[in-house]
Amino acid sequence: MAYRVTDAVSYGVFEVNSAAVPTARCAVKLSSGLLIEAVDDDDRVLGILDAGDTDLVQGAAKVQIGGIARCLVDGSGTSIAAEDPLMVGAGGVLVAWAASAGTGLKYIVGYALEASTASGDIISVDLRIQAINDTAA
Repeated sequence: MAYRVTDAVSYGVFEVNSAAVPTARCAVKLSSGLLIEAVDDDDRVLGILDAGDTDLVQGAAKVQIGGIARCLVDGSGTSIAAEDPLMVGAGGVLVAWAASAGTGLKYIVGYALEASTASGDIISVDLRIQAINDTAA
């Protein structure tokens, strides 16, 4: 099924941490008011860094915070199926949701609209950032 990436899209523009410039199409968060890559499932994700952004060297970046986004994923460990919830993995790359041994708030970034079984795939994701209480034992 084809999805138009521009359908109901919301963006924000944020200042980038020049010492840690995030990768395009990866999940990002704010740290001390600056944009950096999200790196764990308990990071409060702001959105997905826009791939067409050319202003990173100017200190600002456009972040997609809603709608259908094209995101960098890693389906090589646990494969990603359409409709799977996705969370942040290493380097801001999205991976299939997995309950952890700890407890506390974890963040689902969105839901896969396509499948992936490889690292470095770019797939369509319905961004629906939400915190859930992870109570896995």
